[in-house]
Order: sequence, then structure tokens, then C-alpha cells
Amino acid sequence: MLGVRLASGDGYSEGWRRNICGRVVKTRVFAAILLLTTSPALAASYHCERLMAGTLDGVPSFVPSVLGDFTLDGKNRYGHDMGGGEVATDKTGLRVFMSGSMKGTVGRLRKDAKGREYFHIDKAIVEPPQALPRELDVVCYRT
Repeated sequence: MLGVRLASGDGYSEGWRRNICGRVVKTRVFAAILLLTTSPALAASYHCERLMAGTLDGVPSFVPSVLGDFTLDGKNRYGHDMGGGEVATDKTGLRVFMSGSMKGTVGRLRKDAKGREYFHIDKAIVEPPQALPRELDVVCYRT
């Protein structure tokens, strides 16, 4: 379960937190599990499309995604046509949209076979993406 807690003096925090499904749970967690971090490399705008056939290694077929466009500011926030919010990053680089119109969306920054950076979102939106995009996954290229 992913959630966000800020570190207390001893590295542990006890209290209430909200997981990515929106449920509030009481827990005691080691603060380093998931920290909000600044990711300057991610400060960019992205245009999202849904992969319909093929893979990024072959000849893919894309259709527009309902996610449209969004912008990451590199300071744990994002902007979207329907509003913005906060983004949390875990130690593996998984990004979780914690609030706003994309709340619950989970994705990871990757590079395709041509070296272009893209943001990969699983077709289920709230599940971490697999290693390579598959049919119906959302692929958001930097614009």
C-alpha cells in the first residue's frame, strides 16, 4: 500500500494517512518508505495517448487518451486541464498523483527504443506499470 508520511525525529511516524485508493488508515511506518522528493528531470509537459496495438519497439498505434496533457513542475506538483495537485515519488521512481484531477494515477518515467522520455501509466491507471507498455496502457511523451 502506498501512502505519504513525513519523517519525524526518530524516522518513524504514527498517525493517519491516506493510501492511493483514498482510504484513510492508521499506521506506524518507517518514514523512508515513501518521501515527497524534488525531481528536476521531470519538470516538463506531457501529452498522453493510449497504446492500441504493437509495442514501443515496433510500430505502435495510438489513440488520444482521456488524460490529455499534464505538466510536472519538478517540485512535487502537477498541472492539468481539470486542475492540479501533488505528486509523490517513492525510492524506486514510481510517481503517485496524490490529489487533484489525476488523484490515484500511478506512473513511471521511462525511455523508448529511440531514447525519448515518456511517462508510462498502466491501463488500470491506479496500478504500477509493467516493464514495457502493453496494449491499452497510457504513454505520455514529453512535449
